[in-house]
Amino acid sequence: MDLTVDVGGVPRGAYGRIVVRRRAILAPGVAFRRLEVHGFLRCGDLRGGDVLIRAGSIDCAGIMRVEGIGGHGVLHVDGDVLCSRLDLTGAARVSGRVECSGDVTVTGMMEALGPVHGRQVRVDGAVRAQRLEGLDVVEVRPLKGILLSRPGMDGYREGSHASEVAGTTVRLVSMRCQSVRGREVTLAGGSHVHTARFTDSLTRDSRSSVLVVDGDRRRVRRTGS
Repeated sequence: MDLTVDVGGVPRGAYGRIVVRRRAILAPGVAFRRLEVHGFLRCGDLRGGDVLIRAGSIDCAGIMRVEGIGGHGVLHVDGDVLCSRLDLTGAARVSGRVECSGDVTVTGMMEALGPVHGRQVRVDGAVRAQRLEGLDVVEVRPLKGILLSRPGMDGYREGSHASEVAGTTVRLVSMRCQSVRGREVTLAGGSHVHTARFTDSLTRDSRSSVLVVDGDRRRVRRTGS
């Protein structure tokens, strides 16, 4: 069964496709294969298939356990986010952890009080998290442009920071963190790190700094800018 809601509630039940046009509240016990949010959605725990935000926003007061999360808009979750992939343009604020079996890709701003884990973790914009961990690549770089004036993007100019960043390949631009660990680590754009642990290489530009280097110093390379 499919359901389209303009303004109102979504009763308990199993649905194929749910479309929220303007404003809706999901009752406990709602399940779905696909959820599209064009307006504003409020819910407790959210469990189901794919979630697509189309210039809308989701306010989840519990745990979000879904397949894929994609689109553009604002995502606010008071608990954990557990998914197979996250690909969002806009802002994501999570009070718990973000655990993805696939890739985490955010263009805009991401805040997480807990760790963020994915196969690859890429943020074009700003990130503030306890820990970023990618099985393959972790990449953070600032974003300039029209996104900065969108709703939910306040705080972007505070920059990116995390207590710990870990991955096979780590590339950080204009980021502050206590610890970075990877096989290949690259720091640029005024990144400042307390401890960098690496096995293959550490590359930093003249604007970036590392207080403690844990690795073969013969494999540390400095670039001009």
